[in-house]
Amino acid sequence: MSSKTQICNLALTQIGAQRIISLDDGTEVATVCSVLFDDISDEVITMGPWSSCVFRANLAALASTPLFEFAHEFQLPEDPYCLRVLGVNDAIGEYRVEGRKILSNEGVLNIKYIGRPVDPNNYDQMLKRAVTARLKMELSYVFSGQLSVQQAAEQQFKDAVRYGLGVDGKQGSSERIKHNPLKDVR
Repeated sequence: MSSKTQICNLALTQIGAQRIISLDDGTEVATVCSVLFDDISDEVITMGPWSSCVFRANLAALASTPLFEFAHEFQLPEDPYCLRVLGVNDAIGEYRVEGRKILSNEGVLNIKYIGRPVDPNNYDQMLKRAVTARLKMELSYVFSGQLSVQQAAEQQFKDAVRYGLGVDGKQGSSERIKHNPLKDVR
């Protein structure tokens, strides 16, 4: 199990900083962690299709329509909150993400997306490691004041993401590339 506090404490321990009781315990360390955690977590989650953050949804068109170019608009999912769209209707037809809406000529959309898990307990181990490394990168300079410490942490973060997405991507069968002879003619 990994709460926000536990993930922050992993990063703090790695840089030799004081651990926290909770994100709202009133200490300077907790305040910094509280300010950074959600943005850093979202950033790392959107870096790739971590299996614990990939979701699917069926969307119905809204009553409102775009001014031009597309016939329909759809609201991006809120539960879990959509951070990035991976695909729509098996990539058939054009679509565009604008703000918190998807525009398309299709009447119904089936989307696959990267979403923000409500609870960090749902992060898989590789994602947890990458978020910890990214927090460590940010916190290392704040609490050490040494650029070299931050640079070393940055390399560890890049390695954690590369390794984590590599391991995570080996789950399940390979995604097939769908052959569409009409597109090949062009």
